[in-house]
Amino acid sequence: MLYEIPGLREPYPRVPNLARFGDRLGVIQYVLGIASYTRSMAGDSTGPFDLITGLPVHVFISHAVVVLLPLAVVSLILVVTIPRLRQHYLVPAVALTVVAAVSAIIAEQSGEALEARVGSAGQHSEWGEMLPPLAVALALLSGIWLIVSRMSSQRGKVLTAIIGGVIVVVGIIAVVITVLAGHSGAEETW
Repeated sequence: MLYEIPGLREPYPRVPNLARFGDRLGVIQYVLGIASYTRSMAGDSTGPFDLITGLPVHVFISHAVVVLLPLAVVSLILVVTIPRLRQHYLVPAVALTVVAAVSAIIAEQSGEALEARVGSAGQHSEWGEMLPPLAVALALLSGIWLIVSRMSSQRGKVLTAIIGGVIVVVGIIAVVITVLAGHSGAEETW
């Protein structure tokens, strides 16, 4: 069995022996097997954050969070601390932070759907619930910093420095929580 998840009726179909792909019948049987499996799982889904083709959404989206959020934090820290990068990389850094925040929200929702299906994930759930508020705060701060950093007044420069410092601190905390949530989730799984 390739993916066995408690609460699911059957495991996801295995990829057949590649030698079977030599004939067209093997390919057709494999594709029809996946299609029938997907149709059989459609009735089991409890919402948009539960399953994609029979696999938990959380499996897919959690990897996006683990990659995008630290990448967003590193890019924000670079843009905040190195002024010459702001002209070209500020908007992409803020956009990446927004995408990471949305991914964190979806990961939390899909984690709750998975938790309803398989039971509590213990400490992983606790860390995972802390992450979306931090990610959203980071996205909001980066958006505010984007606006304030373009102000040329003395007040704008002071606000830019203060909000930039807060972004660095919140970003580091978000990365730590991301690592703790990801590690505890991997321990729960494996």
